[in-house]
Amino acid sequence: MFGNTFHLLDGRVIHRGEVLPKDAVTVLPGVLRQRPVFCGDLIPVSAHGSSLYNLLTDKDWSAIRKPLIETVNQVCQACGRHQRRYLQAHELWEYHLPETGNQGIQRLGEIAILCKDCHAMFHLALADLQGHGEETMQRLMALQRWDTATAALFLDIMNERRDCHNTFAWSLDLSIVDMDVLHIQPKWQCHPELPNVLQRPSEHWGCSRQGGMQYTAILGKSWVLDGMEHPAIASPLEGDVRSVA
Repeated sequence: MFGNTFHLLDGRVIHRGEVLPKDAVTVLPGVLRQRPVFCGDLIPVSAHGSSLYNLLTDKDWSAIRKPLIETVNQVCQACGRHQRRYLQAHELWEYHLPETGNQGIQRLGEIAILCKDCHAMFHLALADLQGHGEETMQRLMALQRWDTATAALFLDIMNERRDCHNTFAWSLDLSIVDMDVLHIQPKWQCHPELPNVLQRPSEHWGCSRQGGMQYTAILGKSWVLDGMEHPAIASPLEGDVRSVA
């Protein structure tokens, strides 16, 4: 499935059966690791569309994505495939649940560079809708070296977690983004009654809640919409790594 040639994240090439260089531990793609750091995911329906990709202007998103692609030498961090074009950036999120109420915090933990096939592993429900769910799951199983029982257990856990997370609304903690000010796509609008809340018509399946509108709020970064800058709101999670679900 993954071929016989793998690219390390520093640009070196390894062929199947060769001994891995001793100094390559930190630059191995997931497929060459004993415990791959990447896993599949099911995004909560209540969080669909709330991402850097969907929030930011093309200019800002490119300014974030392109340097990351160059940092890993145009290599998929999961399977070790080298691509000069078409690599995609996937946002890896931590979901922090509140002690009371239904307002959670979705904190950006990392942005991974992935090929299209590996990116699909992080959108398993979408892969099913697009007709290649089984193929995507087989890829995830091969990457993780799972048997059928382990894969079934993983899906059970992911579905249970998603069902739980679907009951929460989410604010986005973007503190780790290496930009001082974020520029928001014009399809978003400021909520007329709730300060610092963004809204837009929902474009995502299963997300037509509350009159077909989608809502989010940005923490940890200043942002600009329609020429007006909004000051950063400190994240309650600053310096806190607890309560991750």
